Amino acid sequence: MKKRPFYSEYFSRVRRRLKAGAEEYEDKSLEARPLPEVIDELRQELEDIGGWSAIVHHRLTQWLKHLERDR
Repeated sequence: MKKRPFYSEYFSRVRRRLKAGAEEYEDKSLEARPLPEVIDELRQELEDIGGWSAIVHHRLTQWLKHLERDR
């Protein structure tokens, strides 16, 4: 598989977030937290992704329209 330059930055950020989460939750998420609680948290994160995606989509669309007008 071709190496993607953004992979190392992305996974570095993921590792930092996992470390921060382990410290914040005292490393309980992996086994000690009830699975329904973890699933609910994941569902909330996915809802955030959807919401932020809509915001970014709107802003990008406005930005592209602005660029088109300036041509």
